[in-house]
Amino acid sequence: MLSMMFAGNVGGDVVVRDVTVRGENIKVASFSVAINNGKNAQGEDSPPTWIKVSVWRKYAETVARFVKKGDRVTITAENLKASAWQTDDGELRTGLEVSARKVDFSGNRRRDVETPEEDSDNIPF
Repeated sequence: MLSMMFAGNVGGDVVVRDVTVRGENIKVASFSVAINNGKNAQGEDSPPTWIKVSVWRKYAETVARFVKKGDRVTITAENLKASAWQTDDGELRTGLEVSARKVDFSGNRRRDVETPEEDSDNIPF
């Protein structure tokens, strides 16, 4: 299985939707990440590489809550898929998609983290 890690900036707010897989209702969060490609031989900024990221189940809700447009994230992913299509104008486009196992957004300054209250009866020690 292919596994990869990359870092970039989130290009838009996370979109969460429900999908049905084998009769089970599952949440999936989707967003795109722009990876900076540095400068070309002429010293100009190269266009970024965009990768569409999907996050599944309960982790989808967590990512949607804390990841926002412009945030810097590091993605650990698998299931890389490349696709190609032609626009209505006849232009050839390509895209990359991955399923994230981990989204590290800890380096971002803006957080609305709430610490859940612990029930002392459920502490195992």
